[in-house]
Amino acid sequence: MITNALRGFASLLGLALSMLALGLLSSCGGGDAATNPNLGAAVTIEPQNATFYAGVPATITVSGFHPPYSISSSEPGILPVPDVVNGNTFQVIPNNPGVVDVGLPAGALPVRTVTVTVHAGNGNEASTSIKVAQNFLTCYTSTITSPGCSTGTVAVAACAGQPGVITMSAVFNGSLQGGKQFRFCNVIGDFQFFDIPTNSFQNCIVVTADHEGRIIAPFRVTSGASGQLAIFRIQDVATGVFTDTVFVINAATAVPQSVLTVIPSTISFTGRNGQECGTGSADVFIFGGVAPFTAFNSDPRVTVQPRTTTTNPPRFTITVGSPVPPCLTNVPVTFTDATGAHVTVTVNTTLGTSPPAAPITVAPAAITLSSCGASGSVSVAGGSGNYSVSSSTSRIQALVQANTITITRIATGDTAPITTPQQIGVTDGATTQTVTVNLGAAALFCP
Repeated sequence: MITNALRGFASLLGLALSMLALGLLSSCGGGDAATNPNLGAAVTIEPQNATFYAGVPATITVSGFHPPYSISSSEPGILPVPDVVNGNTFQVIPNNPGVVDVGLPAGALPVRTVTVTVHAGNGNEASTSIKVAQNFLTCYTSTITSPGCSTGTVAVAACAGQPGVITMSAVFNGSLQGGKQFRFCNVIGDFQFFDIPTNSFQNCIVVTADHEGRIIAPFRVTSGASGQLAIFRIQDVATGVFTDTVFVINAATAVPQSVLTVIPSTISFTGRNGQECGTGSADVFIFGGVAPFTAFNSDPRVTVQPRTTTTNPPRFTITVGSPVPPCLTNVPVTFTDATGAHVTVTVNTTLGTSPPAAPITVAPAAITLSSCGASGSVSVAGGSGNYSVSSSTSRIQALVQANTITITRIATGDTAPITTPQQIGVTDGATTQTVTVNLGAAALFCP
């Protein structure tokens, strides 16, 4: 009886152990193709031959066999990776490479090539080459200034209800990044950026670097904002590369804001004729406020000098240099003082009312220089009155004085035949005419 009972227990125990073994085998991926469709497949890693920017999160995907996978990087200091991954994706954040690949062509994106390898439990492995590009935004320097914000003698980054300015110098590898566009965005915090073209506050604005690689982004903190840490993002529009910066918003009472008056508040220029917009320069004066004073404008056809001045009252010169339509309509130029107060001048240009100058004419339109050293003349009229001439060959010389063009065939030093006819170009900068020079016997050379 006891022996039969023991035999029955042993049989049940063996069955249970067998079922447990099957369960363990299934849970370890030993044959459960329904939950691991890539079971037994070759190990792969994606993306292949990609470019990651330093400081910007990126995702790498692995598949084949089953997790966990062992991951390695050829340069963990530049592209750190986890030792083990228990899923099919993992995120990496590359570091800025201090040394780039050898042999990159001039002007190429500075990158360092790193190999990332995945090792599976069945002994298979796969690799990918990742180019880690220098994030040039981390090489730029940005500062925050909010002159109207202070707590006693301690200056803070920004204050509730007060404006400020973020400035950045876009210089990369010793090269000015003028003309590049950057997006400034509020990531978190009670503040908004001031968009100069629309004269409105926005969560994100796009600013174009000037010829010196300088970017200026004005902002304002919400009135009544509590003390907090805020974050703004600067993103290169062309590549999407970005960097985030933390700054302090202080709830302390700010310095009272000034009241500014600008004279004149509107500037208008009229063109010379119906095809040209107005151009010129005009001075504006700011009254009231606290130095320094700073000018902001976004239209490249308008320049302001100086950009910043400590003179009080300040004088700024606004210049419009391009006569090419379309003309300017209410283009804003904004001036701020140390307390954050601002005032705006609008700039307008219009087409002239006079008809455009008549195109230039020449008479006669053709002359003949039949011998070496021979000269002839033609008259030019119309246009602006400022004429210049050019010759199709050095063997024929042209000189313009007032309304007369003298054309001369060189007398000596010519050792080869010249093909006829030749052309003399005449222009006033707007229109062009041509005088044909026939040489006759002088088509031979003049030794």
